[in-house]
Formats: sequence, structure tokens, C-alpha cells
Amino acid sequence: MEYDGTKFHGFQRQKELISVQGLIEKSLLKIAQEQVTVHGSGRTDTGVHAIGQVAHFDLTKDILPLKLREGLNYCMSEKGCSILEVSIVSDDFHARFQAKSRRYIYKILNRRSPSPLYDQRVWHVKKSINIDLMKEAAKHFIGHHDFSAFRCIHCQVKSPVKTMEQCEVIEKDDLIEIHISSRSFLHNQIRIMAGTLVHIGLGREQPSWVKDLLEGGDRKQSGQTAPPYGLYFASVAY
Repeated sequence: MEYDGTKFHGFQRQKELISVQGLIEKSLLKIAQEQVTVHGSGRTDTGVHAIGQVAHFDLTKDILPLKLREGLNYCMSEKGCSILEVSIVSDDFHARFQAKSRRYIYKILNRRSPSPLYDQRVWHVKKSINIDLMKEAAKHFIGHHDFSAFRCIHCQVKSPVKTMEQCEVIEKDDLIEIHISSRSFLHNQIRIMAGTLVHIGLGREQPSWVKDLLEGGDRKQSGQTAPPYGLYFASVAY
């Protein structure tokens, strides 16, 4: 599925707020007259977008995948979420627990003028960014590290140790994309990583600063938490 994160209070169901999980569950209730639980491959916060989110649910009623996709999209039309594909999987499949890797993309518009086409879709940074400094700094994130300096104070994950499979900075004209892959992430980890890389790209610290932050483990010393609307849940590997 893909969705516009600015229209939701995150993926996870909430009692009085609109969420992706809640919207899909309500739509399934209309289509199949069944109360089901939708399990996402990963949670996204308020404002965070998705272009390749995956979820599963157990349905008793026999509905062809194509009809289910069309029905869901009809119910969710103009609500900010679109189902790209529906397929039948084995009974033991789990969208979250069987995921081997999740990939995110953080997008930055680096130019003086804002863009109405990218409004709430990218982090607009007016000052010129040195892409080479960002690329060099990103290499320090790859591997097995303690990411205590890159987790928010509300993070409830027990261990701050994660393995980054990819952290690559790509330049596309005025757009800068940070591609990050790992099996799992800490709360706000990617946004803090992005904020730190931009801080370096603006010449305020050297690329080796990332290494110092990883070794120090102090969140107060790392970069800002980048805005949520620049972040995209890109894909899941099983």
C-alpha cells in the first residue's frame, strides 16, 4: 500500500484519531462484514508517508484478491491511502515478524525557493548542502552499532543496538535522498540520522562526528529530529 502520512495520526489504530490501520479495518468491515485486525510490517508516525508498506489480515469470507483491492480502494478513495496489490499468502505468514529488512527513504529539497509540488513531501533546506560530506558521514552508520544517540526519549525498545545494512545518500538535481535499510529501527532513529547528516552537510561538523556520536551514545549531542513528512516507508524484504 501507499499513503499520505499527513492525513493520518500514524499507522497504528487509535481510538479517536484517524490511522492507516483503523481506516483499512473499517473498510474491510464494510466489504466483508467481518471485524479483522490488520497487522502492518512496521509502524509509521504521524506525517510519515509510505510507498511500499505491507500488511496482512485473516479473512473468513472468500473474496477474490482483485475484488478486495478494488473494494478497499473504493472505500478509501480520497482518504489518502491506496492498496497497490492484494494476494493470498500462507496461514503462517506474518507481515511484521517475518520481515528480514525494511527500507526507508528520507527526502530533502535543497534550494532557496520552496516547491508547491513537494509541500509536506520533503524537508525544505534552503542553505546549500555539501553532498560529499553527507555521503562520507553516512558510511559510519553502516554496520552493528549502539544507536543510543539516535533514539528519542520516548523509545521503548529494550536494546539500542541495531544493524544498518544500507545508509546511502543520493543526489537527484535539487533533491537529496537518504536510503536506509535495516531489520528494525528505534523510535525516530531515521529522522535523527537524517538531521545529523544535514547538519554535517551544512558544514557544521565533520563526517567523523557520526562515529563520535555512536561511541558517545548521548542523544543531546546529535543532530535535530528531521520533520516527519520527508520520510517514506519504501519497501519490505521477506
